[in-house]
Amino acid sequence: MMLIAFFKTLFKFLFRVRIEGLINQFSQYEKCIITPNHTSFIDGILLRLFLPINPVFAVYTSVANAKHTKWLSRYADIVPLDPANPMAVRQLVKEVDKGRPVVIFPEGRITVTIGLMKIYEGAAFIAAKSGAKVIPVRIEGAEFSYFSRVHKTLNIKAKLFPKITIKVLPAVDLPMPTAEKSAERRRLSGEKLRDIMMDAIMQARPNITLYEAFLQGMSQFGRFSPLISDINMKEDSYQGLLKKNIRC
Repeated sequence: MMLIAFFKTLFKFLFRVRIEGLINQFSQYEKCIITPNHTSFIDGILLRLFLPINPVFAVYTSVANAKHTKWLSRYADIVPLDPANPMAVRQLVKEVDKGRPVVIFPEGRITVTIGLMKIYEGAAFIAAKSGAKVIPVRIEGAEFSYFSRVHKTLNIKAKLFPKITIKVLPAVDLPMPTAEKSAERRRLSGEKLRDIMMDAIMQARPNITLYEAFLQGMSQFGRFSPLISDINMKEDSYQGLLKKNIRC
């Protein structure tokens, strides 16, 4: 669609969006579930524009009923997801079985800490139930935009158009746990998916030194942002710690 092409060009220009990793692996698997981290309100738009496929987006019911989601459904296939509803879970498993890639945000909500939020067991259970490959995707940079919640919760200055990178990581299996009770199987599959998401963070992280990571953090959060506190709970900023390091 021309509108999709227009917004892709616009986002690529404004946010300098770059997609990296194993972007050709989606066609290699009969069934796959894409599990991105959730950094901002534009994550779904970014994936729709820049992934080389047209996936189905599984969106939690509370979000699916919102006006902006209904407008976006004109340009993306959106399926409501209610992990507490067995019928809704079965319906989503059927979508996966059709062979179309399905995007599920396992965290269920936008991060307020930059780190990984709580992983909802429903997303993991669907992956295990369907037998689909799980393809982790890391969205990096959008958390520093005005479309995120991080700048409010961490009190850092948001950037108008931060550089955004989408990293597609190798597919992994998430087999159904062998526990007797369904609730236990859901819990174990949720723990496994959290491990997968944590591994994705480490795989996507550049191989840099501790000092380089410190300078990177100072650039991202600002030199006067609080970084550490001593035993008396007295905070020190990136710049304060850097000065002390130089004096040593």
